[in-house]
Formats: sequence, C-alpha cells, structure tokens
Amino acid sequence: MQNDNQKIKNYSRALLSIIKTSKNEVKFRDDLNSFCELLETNSKLKSFLSSSTIYDEGKVKTLHELLSTSINESLLHFLLIMASQGDIMLIQDIKQQFLRELSESENIRFGEIHTPYEIPQNKIVKLEKIMSDYLKTEVSLQLKIDKSISGGLKIVVGDMVFDDTIEKRLSQMRKQIAL
Repeated sequence: MQNDNQKIKNYSRALLSIIKTSKNEVKFRDDLNSFCELLETNSKLKSFLSSSTIYDEGKVKTLHELLSTSINESLLHFLLIMASQGDIMLIQDIKQQFLRELSESENIRFGEIHTPYEIPQNKIVKLEKIMSDYLKTEVSLQLKIDKSISGGLKIVVGDMVFDDTIEKRLSQMRKQIAL
C-alpha cells in the first residue's frame, strides 16, 4: 500500500493532466477550491467522508448526488475515484501539492486574499496585477472570506504575507506607543 505522500504526489500529477485538457482551467481550479472549502467548513460532510464505518460506495453516491450539477465534470470524476479508493480526505494536501506543481509548470504564483467581505472580481483582477508587478511573475488570487478580520485585507502568496488589516495596524500602533 502506498504511503500518503506518494498518493498525494500521484493524485496531484493526475490533476495536472486533467487540468491541461480542461476547457476552463479557472472554473476547474475554482471548483476544486470550493470543494475543499466546503469540506473544511461543513463538519457533517467532513465527518461523513472521514468515517470508517461508512462504505466507500456510499461516499461515492453521496458525493455524486451532492456535486453532479455544480462542479466541473472532470473534477467530479476525479473526486469520485478518490472516494472509491478511500482517499477523499487527502484532498486538501493534494490541492496544495497540485497548486505548487501547477505554479512551477506555468510560472504562476497562487495566493489568497483574506477579507471579511466579498470583493468584486474587477478589484481582485487589479490586486492580481499589483501583486504580479511586485513579484515579477503572474499571480492568481483566490478570495477567502475571513470573519476574524475586522476590516482591510491580507494577501498571502506562498510564504509572503501582505497584511493591511485593521488588526495589523492596531498592533503596529501598540508597538509604537510602547516604545
């Protein structure tokens, strides 16, 4: 039996092959992110899919019913295969490995915008342009709603963090006052 690290690499390579033949890479990536976020935020679904007392066939059927009308068809088949093999809970790690490999193959850096509210797509595109110019490589940003932020935004690209939140500004002010 393969260890999880090898499975993650193999699944990631399979995702790379799938996305290369996908007609809409952006939707594919967005759907993958949406599924991972759903799994992260829906404790009942996470508990169901991670349960060892539920047969893999039941997980496959549930995922198919849940996702068949709302997700990229190739990604759906990929997730169903993972579920049938009992590997669906590796999806977060697979996504991270996949994004690393995709960014290497396409010279794209992926990141996230953390903010407490929705941002219009045209603003996200402007932020991507600013970050691309700053980092001198193409940057693709995914919006993450984070209610722990009072205001402002934080952009994370790889190990770099650009923090312009109210919390960060208050922290800086506290440090200045303490001097």
